Amino acid sequence: MRDENSYWELEFKDNSVLNESESSFHSFGVITTVECQGGKKSVFLAELPITKITAHHGGYTASFDVNPDIGEKVYQYTSAFTTFLPRKQVTEIHNRTIGVVKDGVVIKEKSINGLLGTVNGFVI
Repeated sequence: MRDENSYWELEFKDNSVLNESESSFHSFGVITTVECQGGKKSVFLAELPITKITAHHGGYTASFDVNPDIGEKVYQYTSAFTTFLPRKQVTEIHNRTIGVVKDGVVIKEKSINGLLGTVNGFVI
């Protein structure tokens, strides 16, 4: 289910664009454990030659240029809260994160926090 205010876009070498409404990271990503700031986490790492990843959430945008020729790959994930009601479930995305991995290490990451209205991240 796509939230019109929260989605990702991927750009490729031929300037084509893939939007979240057209696909899912699960369809071209592989669950991979990566190192991140001294710890480890598992992410769906895209197996496509992506040159730019952009996340949109709550009126904010975060993006990274990516160089697949030197082994950079991307991931994205959301943090959400789901309420289960009789005959209905409501999911609210609170956070959207994008990142770039090289040689198994997260080298760039940005998170858009919809509750606080902030964009935070790091670049190594």
